Amino acid sequence: MKNIALPRTVKAPAAVIAALLMLAGILFAPPSPAVAAPLPDHLVNGDFQYPTVPDDWWIYPWGGNGDVNKRFLTINPGKARAGQGCRLSANGHDLKGFDRARFGWASTQDGGSCPGGSGEPGNVEPNRESGGNVYGEITADQERTTIYQDIAVTPGAMYTVSLRHASSNRGHVDSMHVLVGAPGRGQPIDMTRITSNGHGDRAGVTSKLVATRVGNIANEDKAGQWESYRGTWRCPDGLTVARFSFEAVSSSSWSSGNDVDDIAFVKAYPLAYDGNGNTTGNVPKQSK
Repeated sequence: MKNIALPRTVKAPAAVIAALLMLAGILFAPPSPAVAAPLPDHLVNGDFQYPTVPDDWWIYPWGGNGDVNKRFLTINPGKARAGQGCRLSANGHDLKGFDRARFGWASTQDGGSCPGGSGEPGNVEPNRESGGNVYGEITADQERTTIYQDIAVTPGAMYTVSLRHASSNRGHVDSMHVLVGAPGRGQPIDMTRITSNGHGDRAGVTSKLVATRVGNIANEDKAGQWESYRGTWRCPDGLTVARFSFEAVSSSSWSSGNDVDDIAFVKAYPLAYDGNGNTTGNVPKQSK
């Protein structure tokens, strides 16, 4: 009986095996988690000009809840929708190409009031002056809400805060706090009124409560009504993310109050000295 030759097992080179294993890892490996975009180191969209939307998306004019000729737009940044009122899922428009990071703003609104039922969480409300300027209103569809941004900060650095504030109309003196600190633990900071609009407020007054008297009857008539405020904040050691917030304290109604514009939150300079221990008599210089 002849011996039957069996086929030899062909051994693949080590390099081929390694390449196949690598390919299998690429094809069958679980997807990597999405990497969050880095936070900005300054406040963005402080003038509320983004996004630009068609004129017919604005309400012209609204006159309910004590408002007179109020031109406003509701935006839900989480859903990328904008429109008239507080139920954007039903009557809103898709914001095509909407950049949430460029918009910047978020809201603590968790529902709020709405004719016939509750509103939607997270709504932010830009308003528009009769001359075309867009500004923000802290109160969208719920009283005592807060609009905010999270910002990457430098421990030990000093920051400046500036803004313009006005009440909706002369029927009520709106008031608010500027809060800064770790997310969920912000504290009101002192703000100094830099300018007076001539309706009874005095420039140079410093307080944690920002309140502005106005003389306009219509909400859209903001010319000459704004007052400017400025404050400072030192970032505590160890803090790298701060939440910069505007909290409505008192508003004219559940759906109106506390108008803000031209907001800036920027690093002034990193502290390079111990203020309590500086006994040389020299004024510390800011680092470049």
